[in-house]
Amino acid sequence: MDEIKRLVWKGTLNVQIEIDKSLIIATDNNKSLYVNIRIPRETYISLFTESILRGVKDHLRKDLSEIITNVWFESDGKLLLWNIPIGALYDITSNLRIESMDSISDKDTFIQIWKIKLVYGKEFPAMHIPIINGDSQIQKYWMHQWKQSCFILNGSSKRVMSLHMNDTQLFWNSVLNRTPDSFEQISSKVIPKSPRNIPVVLHTKGQTDSLYHPVVPNVNNEGKNTTLRRLLDDFCDYNKFENGTVVSQGICLPLDLDLHFLYSVFFSCDGFLHLTITYSQDFTHDKGC
Repeated sequence: MDEIKRLVWKGTLNVQIEIDKSLIIATDNNKSLYVNIRIPRETYISLFTESILRGVKDHLRKDLSEIITNVWFESDGKLLLWNIPIGALYDITSNLRIESMDSISDKDTFIQIWKIKLVYGKEFPAMHIPIINGDSQIQKYWMHQWKQSCFILNGSSKRVMSLHMNDTQLFWNSVLNRTPDSFEQISSKVIPKSPRNIPVVLHTKGQTDSLYHPVVPNVNNEGKNTTLRRLLDDFCDYNKFENGTVVSQGICLPLDLDLHFLYSVFFSCDGFLHLTITYSQDFTHDKGC
């Protein structure tokens, strides 16, 4: 695994989770209960639900088994879709712009903390997929994503479907156990050197329920490699982009980057390249962005 991909793999987020007060045993001061945790960007937030709740089990009104299938996560009151890698969720919801770091006086000691909430309820918000079967459900969804990305890359899902069962489990374990060499070993069997299309997911900044899967050819009709700028031209309202930004893996991207190169170093644990688009003005998007 080369250095850029290794740095991406090692990326983490400092997260503070507020526990829904309806789950907490009442106290005299009625203080909120928080859990602080560092989570890899390249994983799913719901993989941590049980460990978060176990950390506060002595303060809970109900048994863990009664709670765990009826919770979800929110940021500023907006649902966080667990089926999007948590690093992409952060890029969508974070209010700290890249350029604002210049105004921070002591960058060496600055620690950014993402504050989210674990919410409990019997009625789920729209677009939330309840976790009924625990980590096995998340694994099945993740594998489905890789089948989709394999089809986009190769024109069929054969490379994923033909993986040995041991390789499939090793692949998933590499995400759970943070073993980059194993992840690289298996993903290289799926991703060709010259893909037909690039698996891309476009997100709009601030809209946690907005995502779009464009069909992006690696080489366009003119025989040239697709660039990030061309992607915006083809699938977004570029006139309304103006001085906006595109972010992936927490990094603001130059628009002249080759999309295949960008995918090769920034693709997420689900086999897709997640791009978050910030427009320079509010508008109603009509082309998926």
